[in-house]
Amino acid sequence: MWTPTKRVKYGVAIYNYDGNTKFGLPLEVGETVHILEECGDWYRGYSTRCKALKGIFPRNFVCPIDSTVTHEGPYEIVSSNEDPTVQEVAAVLREWLVMWKQLYVQQKHELFRIIRQPMLDLVEFRRQLICGTLTQDQIRDLKTKITSKIDWGNKKLGLDLVPRINNESVDSEMISVTELYNIHQASYRQSSHVSMRRSLGSTMFTKKLVTMHHIYVKMLSFGCHIGEDSEIFFSLYDAKQCKFFSERFMVRLTKNGLPHGVEKNAEKINNMSALFTDLGKDDFRRDVYLVVHIIRVGRMRLEESGKKKSSEQYRRPYGCSVTSLAELLSSLSTSSSQDHFSEEREELMKVYR
Repeated sequence: MWTPTKRVKYGVAIYNYDGNTKFGLPLEVGETVHILEECGDWYRGYSTRCKALKGIFPRNFVCPIDSTVTHEGPYEIVSSNEDPTVQEVAAVLREWLVMWKQLYVQQKHELFRIIRQPMLDLVEFRRQLICGTLTQDQIRDLKTKITSKIDWGNKKLGLDLVPRINNESVDSEMISVTELYNIHQASYRQSSHVSMRRSLGSTMFTKKLVTMHHIYVKMLSFGCHIGEDSEIFFSLYDAKQCKFFSERFMVRLTKNGLPHGVEKNAEKINNMSALFTDLGKDDFRRDVYLVVHIIRVGRMRLEESGKKKSSEQYRRPYGCSVTSLAELLSSLSTSSSQDHFSEEREELMKVYR
């Protein structure tokens, strides 16, 4: 009879399991599982990779891990008590392993050989952290080595650089864009100076300057008389790949063309703006456009006599405006000796209906 587990809630697969039984859950070595119920020599739960798929797996195929449970019951949340660096190393190794196999298949033997040693080093460093025999100073130094290896490997594999403060990854939702940019710059400089002599012999690194551009768009006025409320969306579009590659920024206007809430806060009239960040050199080579979508918000007016007008609000496309940023980006390019630059330009955009 299946009974909810009380003490064992979180575990890691130590053997591969193909799920060759009814309701079996396939597992791979290193995969983390949330354990819900137990019955004899079997557990029932799901992999953290796919929480929607639940199944059963042998008890001795999973090693329990100390965890914390909140909101016990059908909606309980289980989190591991492991050190965040230990969890990050495990996640990085799983991600690198898939790409490492692809390097061999694609016959990129040099990169395949280069990545192998840092992976082995991370496995050893993780083992030392888990053993619990290191002093605080040794743990701090070891975490510095681990984060340096991870940042260097991510750079070699073309992955994103993880922003860090004191070797701990930061939550991008809790800091501003400017702070995140400064942290990225500091993390990049730190990763550029990492010595990989143990792994790569006497390989030398040259420091490269990464220039990032930000585009600040401010709507000064809206000349279309719609007669109803409207929503203005700003976004960047890549014509070569035929897709948008930025977030959509929205400005809500009243039927008089003024921002919503301007009666209570007059400063809103100067805040009709959008900020597009982290545009690199590759964007200079792309056919990039600033696209503005105008949505009309109001009643669906009926022309037939004798019928009441609908009081419901409908969103209907009103028009679109497009301008190329290629000329703007080209004018912003500077020589490699300049670190910062800025330029303002006023553009009149025509609305197409």
